Amino acid sequence: GEETLSAGDSADTLTEYDKMVSARMAAATPVPSAIDITASIADGSGKGQKGDKKISLFDQYVSFSSLSGGDSNVKKARNKSQRSKKDNPPADGMVALLKQAGRGNAMAQYEIANRYRTGQGVVADPAISAIWYEKAARNGHVPAIYRLATMYERGMGVAKSYKRAEKLYLEAAKKGNVNAMHNLAVLYTGGNLGQTDYKKAVRWYRKAARYGLKDSQFNLAIIYQNGMAGKLDIEAAFKWYSLAARAGDKEAGDMARELRKEIAADRLKAMDNQIRNWRAQKPDMAANAGNGRSFRKAEASGTQG
Repeated sequence: GEETLSAGDSADTLTEYDKMVSARMAAATPVPSAIDITASIADGSGKGQKGDKKISLFDQYVSFSSLSGGDSNVKKARNKSQRSKKDNPPADGMVALLKQAGRGNAMAQYEIANRYRTGQGVVADPAISAIWYEKAARNGHVPAIYRLATMYERGMGVAKSYKRAEKLYLEAAKKGNVNAMHNLAVLYTGGNLGQTDYKKAVRWYRKAARYGLKDSQFNLAIIYQNGMAGKLDIEAAFKWYSLAARAGDKEAGDMARELRKEIAADRLKAMDNQIRNWRAQKPDMAANAGNGRSFRKAEASGTQG
């Protein structure tokens, strides 16, 4: 079976991706003395000092070698740079981040992964990004688990695996990541796991909807409106369309107006009052740090023509 990430796993265990990238780094350019490279970073003569330049292949090689512990020269260079009076990189610089990441700092590992994913200060590389997300995930960083799941789902930097994505989404969702809840439900409604499972989808859409994620609210309403999980529930569909509309979804507003016509006047009054007083739950900020936009509803619902 596939390995499950856990906080107890070593952050420095070399994966196949580590080996692949390290080999690529070594093969791309003849590697000069690691001492010279790292010392040049420390004293300002090399790249990467200010964090606003691309980190070279040399720097990347040194970084990966230092994490694997396989280059004694790098360790000597690190000691030399630590003794340097000028070894004071900015807090957001790659050199500082790499040092922190090498000590197992999950937040630093996550930030490096983000930079390789977006190309911020480095040459964008999904494969390297995935390595760092994995390292952060192994150290229990929930947003990293979520991001790694998206990469497996989309085949970005790793071999596409919906099963692996499901496991990672589930892990992140159980730890409170709202987008992971939504995307897990998307997998269950999209058929990518071999068959649809609307009952599981309802469970996770509902959890994300209660945190105010409007795409989950919209998709949940679709399932209730069409009885896709075994029970047609117009009132529940109206409620979730209305809440998604309140969050700014115009299409949800149109659907809610149509459903109003199908609800008895006395029930409609009670529901309008319930919707008016509804408040979203507050998510765990640490588990949701850096969450981007969730999948669009057209991709997620599987019911739009």
